Amino acid sequence: MTRRLVLLASLAGAAACARHAKIGPDPVREGRGTYLRACAPCHGKNAGGHGRDARTAPDLTHLASRAGGTFPHDYVVDVVTGKHDVPGHAREMPVWRERFGPGNSPAEAAAAVYRRQQLEYLTSYLASIQR
Repeated sequence: MTRRLVLLASLAGAAACARHAKIGPDPVREGRGTYLRACAPCHGKNAGGHGRDARTAPDLTHLASRAGGTFPHDYVVDVVTGKHDVPGHAREMPVWRERFGPGNSPAEAAAAVYRRQQLEYLTSYLASIQR
């Protein structure tokens, strides 16, 4: 009887721990790393638009407020992948199409799954820094 109680208590404790355990990477943390590598040179380390490689880049911390209070996920994806052009952009965003966009060959298509995951991490990070 005591063994059963100990076993049941152990299983209940393990189940409680598993329910609160994070499985897989943290999208915001992963997205911040992607942001720092791919976007920070123009948009700045804190996404305020003051990077070393651009004279004036948009402040990415106000995307939600400029879109009526909701983070414009699909718009951000379209801009980063080059589907949506940004008029007056110092350097066209489609330069990132190779990094984040879909592939054309079978090998590129396989790699597209990884690129899409990185793009989703990036948008998770950008959504998390909105003011």
